[in-house]
Amino acid sequence: MFGLYFIKTGVIEKDFGKFYSRLFDLRHTGDYDDFIDSTKELVLDLLQPAVNLIMKIELIINESDNEDQ
Repeated sequence: MFGLYFIKTGVIEKDFGKFYSRLFDLRHTGDYDDFIDSTKELVLDLLQPAVNLIMKIELIINESDNEDQ
């Protein structure tokens, strides 16, 4: 649904959509596979892009709140 409402409509850039899909796949793997091994390097590589995505979403929420006033 994230892709349908935010990526395909251009509200959020495709690069963020690809990153979100990667995070979703990693979470799914962690939830349902028998064994998962995450390295410190993997987590650190995901940290800044995750912060950037959160900041983008917060910006969109704030802009939406300003339009509603």
